Amino acid sequence: MERFSVRKPIVLYSVERVTAAREEELHKTAVLHEEKLELETHMSELEQQRAQQDEAGHAHREEWEERLRGAQLGEESARKELHNLRTRLHQQTIRLEELERTTGELDDLKRQNQELGVRLGTLAHAEDELQASNRRLKDGQGGPPGGAEDRPSLEERRVQWLEEKHAAREEELHKTAVLHEEKLELETHMSELEQQRAQQDEAGHAHREEWEERLRGAQLGEESARKELHNLRTRLHQQTIRLEELERTTGELDDLKRQNQELGVRLGTLAHAEDELQASNRRLKDGQEVLREELRTARSQAERSQHDAERSLEEGRVQWLEEKHALQEHQEQKYSQAKERLHRAATAQKKRKTQTENKENRRPAHSEEQAILNRRLKELQQRHSEFHQLLLGHQATTGAGPAFPPSSHFAAPSSHITEEQHRWEVSLLHRRLEDLESVQQHQMEELGPPAQRDQDISGQSS
Repeated sequence: MERFSVRKPIVLYSVERVTAAREEELHKTAVLHEEKLELETHMSELEQQRAQQDEAGHAHREEWEERLRGAQLGEESARKELHNLRTRLHQQTIRLEELERTTGELDDLKRQNQELGVRLGTLAHAEDELQASNRRLKDGQGGPPGGAEDRPSLEERRVQWLEEKHAAREEELHKTAVLHEEKLELETHMSELEQQRAQQDEAGHAHREEWEERLRGAQLGEESARKELHNLRTRLHQQTIRLEELERTTGELDDLKRQNQELGVRLGTLAHAEDELQASNRRLKDGQEVLREELRTARSQAERSQHDAERSLEEGRVQWLEEKHALQEHQEQKYSQAKERLHRAATAQKKRKTQTENKENRRPAHSEEQAILNRRLKELQQRHSEFHQLLLGHQATTGAGPAFPPSSHFAAPSSHITEEQHRWEVSLLHRRLEDLESVQQHQMEELGPPAQRDQDISGQSS
């Protein structure tokens, strides 16, 4: 706080000095502007005097032409026509000079138009590039950057203020130098106008002498005047044609000026848009840097979480494989037990079949009972084959199950579903085996007494 209280009067003093220097520069600028206005007014007065002298010289020339017409009474009509043609020729020469200047301006404007077109194309291309980079930066940004900016310190403000002061002083000095240069140019232009005025006076005196000589020459040769009249008529016709062409060029010049103004307006808008796009581009670049840092941190966190998930998935995979192998061993044991029981049942049925065949050969009286037993035997064999196919099909489906663990993305839900489904299938298989055992036991009980009776009958016959 003490440092700030000490620096505050220094800053105020420097601000007062800067304001005083700026007021002095503004006063100098105002003085130079007043001198510039005075020079411009003096220059306009000189131009008016020059126009008056031109008018006076033109009137003096007309007076000499009147004297020429009065001296040549016999050739009044021809000389009047010659005078009219000369005046028209003079006006047309002046107009031709003006139109030549306009053609020069037209060429300059065409060149400026081409330059503006090239600059407009470059600005349009730069605008397209800035818009594309702006879109790319907006697409890569994903959200506004967070965090408050650090405030600049007092020393940085002081340095910035000194830089602004230096820039303002340089700008004022530049303006003063420009005004001095304009003042010198106006003074040189005034001196040139005064020299032109003196030259015009001398030229007017020489022109008067020339008119006197031409008056004497006109009195001497009428034929030369007529020839000159014919030449002037031809030149007048050519100049009228040229004037028509130059009028068309003036129309084109107006169109080009209008186009030039439109291009200037468009150029200003494009420059403003370019500045705005550059500013937004800088802001987006800053935001992109912040987002890149956040992306790096998020990527590192994602890699750590992915590593943990892969480790947990690997552990689950190992556990799933162990459970799978245990279930497969349990199913194989059940299948082997069922196979042994079926094998024993099949051997018993074969023995019964052989016994029944022997009995059938021995006793043809029991044909009906034997047919019933054969039908039951066929049914049992069919059920045995169906059960065998069922066991084989269930073994094939359980053996052809997913030998590989599921993917890392769906490991937990798929392992849970396969485990529940496997338990349900095992319980269903147990129920079917129990039902088949009960059915077979019941059938064996039903087949037991007739077989015993057959054995008794065979024993009695023997």
